[in-house]
Amino acid sequence: MRHHRDHAQNTLSVSAVLAVDPELVVAQVEAVVADFAVAAAKTGMLARPETVVRVAELARRGVLPTSSSIRCWSPRRARA
Repeated sequence: MRHHRDHAQNTLSVSAVLAVDPELVVAQVEAVVADFAVAAAKTGMLARPETVVRVAELARRGVLPTSSSIRCWSPRRARA
């Protein structure tokens, strides 16, 4: 999933964040899952607690994969 906020980042850090309204995040998720099957979702860039709650609701409803089906990736581990 992309475009839930504008941000500046590289593989080591996020240097700036502009949070987007949680309703826009939900709309983006719904647009993506209507287009293709989602196997994983990046959740590390959710800016607001209310956005986390809305995305968790989507996962509980089965719209997104649950945490048991998501593997964590770290750029530091990838370089090792």
